Amino acid sequence: MSIADEIRTNRDRYNAELARIRADRDLSDEARQRKICEAQARADERHRELIAQQQRRIEAESRELYKSALGLGFPAEVVREVHSGAVG
Repeated sequence: MSIADEIRTNRDRYNAELARIRADRDLSDEARQRKICEAQARADERHRELIAQQQRRIEAESRELYKSALGLGFPAEVVREVHSGAVG
């Protein structure tokens, strides 16, 4: 599964959980809000993990492409600059 697919799956799971929480009439408003915050925190954490994983893959692919094209190592600071938008 691609990172984009995993991000969509994470979002879909969060939305489903959010709908279940909102539909649970046995919860007080306070309990509902707490559960929503907890669900959001889990989804946010997973999203950050997926983005970091994607960044590591992109950096590894960039190094490999640079190495295969030029036979040289790719400076890590260049990868960070390119992906942060500082270059270009």
